[in-house]
Amino acid sequence: MPQPHRGDRKPVSFLTPSSIRDEVDRRAHREGLTRGDYLTRLLALELELPVPSYIPGGQPGDAQLRLPDSEAQMSA
Repeated sequence: MPQPHRGDRKPVSFLTPSSIRDEVDRRAHREGLTRGDYLTRLLALELELPVPSYIPGGQPGDAQLRLPDSEAQMSA
């Protein structure tokens, strides 16, 4: 089944030490997220931007930061 449309998104690519990537993967897996969704949520919270509504879970109190899918945008 295809995933629902997630709005305007652009790829971001960067190199990071394997130990950081491995920890990101562990945390994402523990929370049931993909690496990309985990990092998107992490960046949004760090930058005090809305967490897209298609990303489940989150930090306590982040519900007020969420936008509807049609408004959620992540650009590089």
